[in-house]
Amino acid sequence: LDMLDGPNQDDGADMEINLALDELLGLHGPISGVLKSVFWFLLFNTFYLCVFVFIPQAISVTVSLLLQSIPGFGSVPANSTETPEIQESSFLHSFDEIKYESERLDTMFRLSDFTLLLEGYLFLTVMVFFWRWVHLLYKQRLGNVDVDGQDSGVQDGNQNAQAPNEREGGDNWMDRVDGEIDRREEGEQIIDLRHLVDTGLECLFATSKVGILLFLKMFLLPLLLGIWLDTSTLTLFGRSLQDRILFTGQDLFASTLLHWVVGITFMLLVTVSVLQLREVLHPDLIAGIIRPQEPHPDLLANLLQEKITTHAKRMIISMSIYAALLLVYISLPAYLLTNLQLARFLPFARPRFCYILTAQLQIPIELLIFHLTMLGLLEKYKNQIGSLQHQWLRFLCEGMGLTNHMLPRTVGRLEFAGTHKVFHANRVEKQTAPHRVARVGKSDESRADEVMTEITSITDDDWSSQSPRSDTYFCLTADLDDANDLHPFWQKLATLKTKELEPHIQASIDPSLASLHTNGIDDANGRRLLNPKERYLRFPLSSVEPLRYSGMQSKFDDFVTVPTTCGPYRLRRRKVPGEGAKFAVIEFWREVPDKIIPRPPEGWDDLEEGGAEVQGRWAWDNEVKSGIENSVAWRSRFFPREQSISQKIVIVAKVTILAILSWLATTALVCFVLNAPLVVGRIVFHLLRVPDDYFHDPMGFAIGVAVLCPLLSSLSKNLFPATETGSLSLVMKMRAWVGSFRRPTADAKVFIVLASLFLWLFFIPLLIGTIYDVSLVKSRDFFCGLEPFWTLKSFAISWGAGMLLLHSWAYLCYCNVFRLVFWKRVIVGGELEQEDAPDEERSPDAIQWQGKNGNVAIFVRAMNAALFNWDWDSVDAVPLIWEGTLPITQFLMGTLWGASLSAMTFWMPLRLLFGATIDFQVPLLGSVHVGLIYGFVFRCVALGCGLLQWAVFYMDHLHEWYEAAHHAARDARYLIGKVLLNYSEKIKTE
Repeated sequence: LDMLDGPNQDDGADMEINLALDELLGLHGPISGVLKSVFWFLLFNTFYLCVFVFIPQAISVTVSLLLQSIPGFGSVPANSTETPEIQESSFLHSFDEIKYESERLDTMFRLSDFTLLLEGYLFLTVMVFFWRWVHLLYKQRLGNVDVDGQDSGVQDGNQNAQAPNEREGGDNWMDRVDGEIDRREEGEQIIDLRHLVDTGLECLFATSKVGILLFLKMFLLPLLLGIWLDTSTLTLFGRSLQDRILFTGQDLFASTLLHWVVGITFMLLVTVSVLQLREVLHPDLIAGIIRPQEPHPDLLANLLQEKITTHAKRMIISMSIYAALLLVYISLPAYLLTNLQLARFLPFARPRFCYILTAQLQIPIELLIFHLTMLGLLEKYKNQIGSLQHQWLRFLCEGMGLTNHMLPRTVGRLEFAGTHKVFHANRVEKQTAPHRVARVGKSDESRADEVMTEITSITDDDWSSQSPRSDTYFCLTADLDDANDLHPFWQKLATLKTKELEPHIQASIDPSLASLHTNGIDDANGRRLLNPKERYLRFPLSSVEPLRYSGMQSKFDDFVTVPTTCGPYRLRRRKVPGEGAKFAVIEFWREVPDKIIPRPPEGWDDLEEGGAEVQGRWAWDNEVKSGIENSVAWRSRFFPREQSISQKIVIVAKVTILAILSWLATTALVCFVLNAPLVVGRIVFHLLRVPDDYFHDPMGFAIGVAVLCPLLSSLSKNLFPATETGSLSLVMKMRAWVGSFRRPTADAKVFIVLASLFLWLFFIPLLIGTIYDVSLVKSRDFFCGLEPFWTLKSFAISWGAGMLLLHSWAYLCYCNVFRLVFWKRVIVGGELEQEDAPDEERSPDAIQWQGKNGNVAIFVRAMNAALFNWDWDSVDAVPLIWEGTLPITQFLMGTLWGASLSAMTFWMPLRLLFGATIDFQVPLLGSVHVGLIYGFVFRCVALGCGLLQWAVFYMDHLHEWYEAAHHAARDARYLIGKVLLNYSEKIKTE
């Protein structure tokens, strides 16, 4: 592609796509093209149904008939309507009732069809596995036998024996050559056929394996969890098992889809919560048990490569986790709520439904929308779940003193813990040859100290050093009469596991009475060390073993190597004053935990960024740890060895209380999430005067979520901002807000604020509610004068409905919902046009009400600054009144009074002509109540007044839209599909 012609090429590609779509829909081209597209669409769907539905079902019916013809397999066909008598207590009685209910209602999709389809797929899978097993046995039986049935060695011998005869013959030799060529060609054909059979069987086996795994993991497991969850909550919803059986018999597809969606949603919530909890807790707790989410660039290849036993183990573990959490967080709360008579206070336990379409069509559509919405919400807000877990555990652990046991903390500093000697009795001697040792006297003490300093520290460079830099050997030894072996502490320390280091060191070192601290140095990987250049300490096993202090070429078996980082301790060599190096010891410095690390890290779940080292999550198995994990302080054990029984009981009590409080908090949160949106949705239905029979809780739940999410998000940001030093309490915030009050410089600013609040919070909502009430709610008796215009209850409900509609419109304007670019961004991922351009570069009416720089957003920001920050300089009559509340008031007043006056103008002649007549005789309609006529006239006039004002206000936009539509129609008629050439004469210049 030519980079300079990129825009032209994109325009051409877009034009080709538009032309193809227009021809597909029949807007351009002959009608035969549309018929051809429809024909191919129907053909592909028919082929899909035949291959994946009808053929397996036909195979299942055929196999069932063949098996029933064999004596001993029964005589009842699989699809027969007659069923054997089953005891009431039998588990199969439920299936019998489902089948009976489906046959009674004559439903299209029945349980027998589903079982036949499964039996067909099962038979095909068994046959594929069987023929692959037979083929493998056949290949093992053949061994090294060639295609013509003779062994290769026999063939070579025959060829060598026939070689002299071939030289002697003439025509016979040529005939034999032709025959050999024919046999080879036949053998190649057999080889090709065998290769084709191998490839076909392998493809069938791979398809069957992937299909079984996907069926078990993505369909059967969620379906079983959904059925179990439904069974656990039957009493909570006031239903019985018989009700669920009847519903399944009435609509098997909707029931199956409902249980699958419930099960897969539960699996997604559990998976996200457990993965987030893995990152929130200390990495030593569950990071090594819970496998993190990993990128799967080729999911099918991973399914094929891993063994079936591996998949079976994972499914068993997953099912155990899901079952345990379902029992604890679903079954137990449902049982307690039912027995404590609390279910009647939960709207979610008494749902209401109203099906505008048929239930068989509306339920699957709503379940599909719910499933896709849950996927999007969990993908976008899953880190908020981890942040909530982190804040909750931090609050509880700080209150109960379990922070060092459960949460990750940084290393603040290193505290001196004690020392431990290297040998039983240390002294340094010098030898100038491998078999000659000379005692080092007092005069050599300084040199001995230097030797001790060098031989006990090993840096990363020393491991790769292979060439000696000196021929002098040094060794550690005691007096000639005493044994001078390495202390057993170091040998055991080098062999202990990570979890056993802390108690071993704590019980063996000589504790220090002095309080010494050091900050240490962070290495490149984030670890806090005493000396980043010293990673290991190496000790000789015996004093008579020579040690090359610079070359490090001695065998590793002659030394004990200990890292300078052992659990929470850091090791450093030190010389103790005395007789030379006689009392050489190693210092132990212990970590002091500091701040709690905020978890989970930002972007840790981005699978395209790499592993744990890049994402910042806890490492799994042999992954390279991130800098965050390397900087985590050592976790305090729950039950150390030196702990008494009473202390252990206290720890157990604290952990139990933490688990119970977490269970209560999770249960309360789930109840709030399920019931609060329903309460808000039903309140909205009441404000909008929707009859109770038309309440539809799925719609109410969606409305409640749309109302609560922005409200709770705004409250959490303003009342509880996330800061490093913590957030102030609500009372302290109120005191600080009241204390920061200052009088405005002009009293007119107070009047502007009060007038704006009056219009926005009272008068405008009242106008909107009145228009809504009169236009959509009032009955015919109201227009006849048989009902009062206002009552206190209707006044309050109208004002509430107006508040709801006004703020809903304002929020949608702020989000740019009424502009085409918003939907372009939502559907095709486009960016908002001119969103970041300066205001003076835009047209005056481009974003007058919508967007972050529209009149609504400016009004909200000005009121927020004036009321919450006492910023009176931001108060101005232009954005608050003249371009804010006053245009809205004028529009609503014009609509209400214009419609009222126009309707009264129409009513007065009718009243003068017909008096108090209640019914009118209308041609083709018969007797019509006068209230219906008056209401119809008022609604039409109100709609006309509103459209007229809207057209006047947006006249320029309508003109632009008309021009654009005109040009589009002209281009579609004359230009689209044509190649335009621009000819220009070349002007010769002298």
